[in-house]
Amino acid sequence: MTTVLHVNDYGELGGAEALVGRLIELQTERGFRSELFTIDDVAGHRRTALSYVANYRAAVAFAARVDRSRPDVIHFHNFYHELSPLLLCVVEMYRQEQETAVVMTCHDHHLLCPNPGMTWFDGSGRRVADPERLKSISYLLSRRWDERGWGRSALRVAQHLWNYRVRRRRAILDAVLAPSRAMTEALATTGLPAEWAPNPAPGWSPVEKAGGDRLRLVFAGRVEPEKGLAAFLAHSPSDVGFHLTVVGDGSEFPLCRSIVSERGMGEAVTFVGRRSQAETRRLIGDAHALVMPSLVPEAA
Repeated sequence: MTTVLHVNDYGELGGAEALVGRLIELQTERGFRSELFTIDDVAGHRRTALSYVANYRAAVAFAARVDRSRPDVIHFHNFYHELSPLLLCVVEMYRQEQETAVVMTCHDHHLLCPNPGMTWFDGSGRRVADPERLKSISYLLSRRWDERGWGRSALRVAQHLWNYRVRRRRAILDAVLAPSRAMTEALATTGLPAEWAPNPAPGWSPVEKAGGDRLRLVFAGRVEPEKGLAAFLAHSPSDVGFHLTVVGDGSEFPLCRSIVSERGMGEAVTFVGRRSQAETRRLIGDAHALVMPSLVPEAA
């Protein structure tokens, strides 16, 4: 039986985690033994500046898991928030004694840029990075890659330069899967063997839409600055006669609620918080249109 070990920072959070769960489900149906390694498997973890650049505690726990599972395929997803790219070094050592394929699905632009949303910040706000100029170290060092300040930006740059420029750990990946053609083209600037592989469908069921003439919109995702929901609510005309259902939670949830209150849009917008994947799919299916006002390039 083929064993696949998936590696992701979190077990549950957002779209990447939903996709990992779906892949494990599909592989299990096809007779694979699919497992998941997350930060929950790292006892005593506490994020620090050092662990963000290279998480040695996570590397030790991952090495022990790999020794137990003996995977034929190691499939990386998001691993830079908590686990760190040091796990790629563990794979390199493991492959000295056992042959295994190493794959990564790019849920964002982490391999390309210190900011996974491929944006940097100045006094004017958020700006999209130029993929070609990301090759330049001076370009990386002269820009703020985190909206929270230069200190966090320096950590992002340190993680990126140490793991991918100095240690060249991207070379450990045998294949990189990109969920869109745009992402495939962006990854080509790194020389990685990127392949276009659309995300698997989530198993939709037909939904009979409710009646009525009102336009029904839905937003489903993390309510974070880069997702643009606050800007959408602030600039949407309040007299259009639509109803928007917001599925999800995040740091800008209070801001979005206050915008709705201040603009008198209480009857036009309903916040339902986080919902199960099945319920989220039902809510999306019942809407006329899905709202995606992202302020950053979306990987898919």
